[in-house]
Amino acid sequence: MKLKNYFLLTLGVVVGFGANAQIGEFTQKSYSTPNQDYQEQHVNPNRSSARSVDTVWSNDFSDSTLWNYQGGINEWRITSSLSQSLIGQGFDASLMSTSAGNFAFIDSDGAGNGQTQDATIDYIGPAIDCGAYPNVQLVFETYFRTFQDQREVIISGDGGSSWDTLQVLTQFGSGITSPNPYLEVVDISGYAGGQSNVLLKFRYIGSFDWFWAVDDVSIVTVPNNELELVQEFYNGTTDDSYQSFYTMIPLKQADSMVVQFGAEVANNGVVSDSTAKIAVNVTFNDSNSVHSDTVMIDTLLPGMIQLVDFINPFVADSGLGSYDIKMEVFSDSTDALPRNNVIEKSFEVSSYQYRRDNDTVNSDNWFNANNTMEMLVRFEVFKTDTVVAVSTYFPFNSITGRGLNVGDSLSYYVYKSNDLENPVSETQNYIVTDNDVNTWVTLPLANEELKPGLYYVGFKTHGNNTSVGTNSGLNSTTAPLTVLVRTDAVSSNDPWNFTTVFTPFVRMFTKVDSACVGVNIGIDFNVVDSLEVGEISANVTGTGAAPFNYLWNGPNGFISTAQNISGLTEKGMYSLTVTDIFGCTGVDSVLVDGSVFVNELNPQFNFVLYPNPVENNLFISGNIEKAGVYNVQIVSSTGNVVMQDVKFETQNVHWNLSTRLFSPGLYFVVISKEGKRVGSTTFVKNN
Repeated sequence: MKLKNYFLLTLGVVVGFGANAQIGEFTQKSYSTPNQDYQEQHVNPNRSSARSVDTVWSNDFSDSTLWNYQGGINEWRITSSLSQSLIGQGFDASLMSTSAGNFAFIDSDGAGNGQTQDATIDYIGPAIDCGAYPNVQLVFETYFRTFQDQREVIISGDGGSSWDTLQVLTQFGSGITSPNPYLEVVDISGYAGGQSNVLLKFRYIGSFDWFWAVDDVSIVTVPNNELELVQEFYNGTTDDSYQSFYTMIPLKQADSMVVQFGAEVANNGVVSDSTAKIAVNVTFNDSNSVHSDTVMIDTLLPGMIQLVDFINPFVADSGLGSYDIKMEVFSDSTDALPRNNVIEKSFEVSSYQYRRDNDTVNSDNWFNANNTMEMLVRFEVFKTDTVVAVSTYFPFNSITGRGLNVGDSLSYYVYKSNDLENPVSETQNYIVTDNDVNTWVTLPLANEELKPGLYYVGFKTHGNNTSVGTNSGLNSTTAPLTVLVRTDAVSSNDPWNFTTVFTPFVRMFTKVDSACVGVNIGIDFNVVDSLEVGEISANVTGTGAAPFNYLWNGPNGFISTAQNISGLTEKGMYSLTVTDIFGCTGVDSVLVDGSVFVNELNPQFNFVLYPNPVENNLFISGNIEKAGVYNVQIVSSTGNVVMQDVKFETQNVHWNLSTRLFSPGLYFVVISKEGKRVGSTTFVKNN
């Protein structure tokens, strides 16, 4: 089934639920900060400072007297560091420009809620002479985060008598943190080309938004020949939702998916190009080419942008392994900036895993939700499959203190795209443990069959402190309708919103028919049976796929679903069955012997314990048929002796036991005579 035709069929369903469920774009201010445990170099693969052009003018803000600015909390300033409030939220300490040192900076977030900015920083140095250059570009390095703010460059070609305003960096949606640095290139030929008295300003408009840093500003000539491969597509150029692709696909789905490559190409030069071509090539496991296609592009006039669809579809049917995609635009002319002619991406076909993330968490996204935060990621099922688990990365940011905490409640859901109220499969109200903090949390779901169609898979957390793992480079490529977000919903039919500014690290695991072939699940036991109450801890080894389910069976109908068991009062064989997410099992048994022994009091001990359960004082009264000296111990369910060497020397017993300092739980009253246990009973301590 062709991916393009199939998706166009289901897109009507998506639009349908969009109208019914009020699907709109998410506009809430989000906080995305680098995770200090996962740092990577920020680069923009389609930009380069190595340009075969002439530099007309440049400035690196080392001389602040060449710029006019106010310097207040709502104004620009020239500095060598971002504000401490931004650094405290995890942003880089400075704009990592080529020249380093000073840069222009304005901080809307640091000014605070209720403050507004409409500020410029004006170049007031000697006028820039572009008289000999009819075609020029403004180039600058920058670092910023967007919300609802606006960034502009204002150009004058007549020494300030008249001005023209150009919005810049509009290719970034709301809630994006840019690479550091990002190189912006703006064609200003129509405003400064051939003019000898050029001036410029940078303008920022915001209100409790984020920030903007600018450095290494230059005006350069526009090259004659400069093609750019702007964007790749995976379901033809008419489908914006496939501007990005999966990074891992289950084998069953890959065999049934047909990719229709497309591209957006721009002519940034000043000369028409009639020989431009675009090619795509796919290699498998770093060796064999498994797909190639080349398309001739119609004549590209200067400044023209052309959408190109490849002719031959691609099917990733070479089996398990990695597929590398290289798309390149070229022509007979020498390109001034060949680096932006190529886009390279890769994905992997796996046995069971579906994902969109790049496996490198370097930031987290957090929304100031009062009660709940929900995120869903879209996956397409091309052939009937079965969902078995969902996995999400929840980082803990040591700078902001945000992250998933022990005791938090977490739920996972799988929805059909046309019904975001009733999940197809779910795991609700899982309680987070120590092992879930700052890592992947993988939870099994009820194994439900997924028919071909679009599905949304994700999570729901409670509170305003949870953040989810993302990647700053990946975030800028999030396609429309790929990620849905909802905060503080009070009912299942509350509206969802889509976002194009981040991709949470959410993965779906599907069932593999041969998943258990060759799988060996081993179990290592550690038994403590030297006290009256025994315990067993179990460690899973081998090749099973976590998370695991546990089922214990023991003497006298003992059953438990915990990984480790304690409070064992019966000797005998305890058997454990471990089941992984694919239903593969491992079974082993262990003997509990030693001193473990608890039975009810012998009829000769006519005791009454009250109240039971108890809070502060337990009364023990009764009589013993045979006189003698009896020793009493109080033992917790974990085997700790909390009281001992209490003796009865008469047949009539009246004992007031203070339990105020006892921890809540089950306790055993163990009675012995001459070193031999003769009976026991139990009581429960409440909170």
